[in-house]
Amino acid sequence: MFRMVSVVPFTFTYIQIVDLKTHKPLTVPKSNGFFSPRWSPHGRYIAALSSNSCDLWLFNFATQEWSLWAKENEGTVAFPAWSRDSQFLSFSTMHTANPTFRRIGLGDSDSVSFAGFKDLHVYGGRWGGWTGIAPDGSPLVVRDISTEEIYALDVNLP
Repeated sequence: MFRMVSVVPFTFTYIQIVDLKTHKPLTVPKSNGFFSPRWSPHGRYIAALSSNSCDLWLFNFATQEWSLWAKENEGTVAFPAWSRDSQFLSFSTMHTANPTFRRIGLGDSDSVSFAGFKDLHVYGGRWGGWTGIAPDGSPLVVRDISTEEIYALDVNLP
């Protein structure tokens, strides 16, 4: 049984896999500078982001090599999530005028938009916004409804 972690000592990052039986870490080859690793459900690949958060890389366990999977020119790649069948990776683009959810298939080099959230008030919170993908592939957003969207208010005054 294995567990994957991103190690961030000072100014560089790399990806390690920890064997939960032996507690010994193994560094994924040539993973320096990558972060936010996501292991595919079938176990053949790791998807990770480069330090600029715009390049999505794919590690193939069979070849032990990384390849540039996709380059996002508009915004940054955030919160990648594999589909259950390991055929697609979905993510959101952040820091752009038109944030969207995008999907890329294995073997493809361009992602495709499948939902936008430009007009939603996404909760920023202390650590920034979060988006995700539900098990059925539908997009998830933490929405900020704070005090700007009060639809009904009942007040009992004396």
